[in-house]
Amino acid sequence: MAESIVNTYKLQQNDRMLQGIVKDAFFFFLFKANTIWQNAFL
Repeated sequence: MAESIVNTYKLQQNDRMLQGIVKDAFFFFLFKANTIWQNAFL
């Protein structure tokens, strides 16, 4: 019983980490695209 709780917790931690990475990558991409966009027209 305790093991399954621990495993679920670990899965949630991994999922949260993955979401954080995806979010960081998304914002980084947005920032880069915005910079390129501005450079193209300025």
